[in-house]
Amino acid sequence: MSGKSSELKNFFKNLGDLFGIDDFEDKTLDEMYEICKKLKNERDRYYHAMDNCADSFHITDKKGKIIFVNKAFEKKTKVNRDYILGKNVSDMEKKGFYKPSAPRLALKEKRSLTIIQTGVGGDAIVTATPVKNDEGDIDICVSNARFMDELTMLNRYYHEKESRK
Repeated sequence: MSGKSSELKNFFKNLGDLFGIDDFEDKTLDEMYEICKKLKNERDRYYHAMDNCADSFHITDKKGKIIFVNKAFEKKTKVNRDYILGKNVSDMEKKGFYKPSAPRLALKEKRSLTIIQTGVGGDAIVTATPVKNDEGDIDICVSNARFMDELTMLNRYYHEKESRK
């Protein structure tokens, strides 16, 4: 086997190991393509689910760089995701976009926390959770927010319903 073929086979083996696929390097190119297509579809399904949640979702890498926000985040903050993706939560906090930054605090303290955060979309109850990789190191931080105006509306509805009984 030539050096290039050996390198390519090793590359496909490592790729298979990365995705937990046994004997990936022994698959035909068509089989590899189908496997990759299934993985992409699965990933897209998760993104679609998160994008359509009522709560605002915000994901950063381990350094606080924003890598995902969902439609609810865009709608509530009136900020296009293209503007915020790639920015750091500390910089956004300094600009007054939100204060304090729940993801920044969770990454700093290396623990999940829930706070009331003030921001351009209004006050929100935000839970930020650092997510660890298989080695136990923080990989990303996921935060979700429920805005206080929505909670106030639910509370008002509940109390009106109770008073009619």
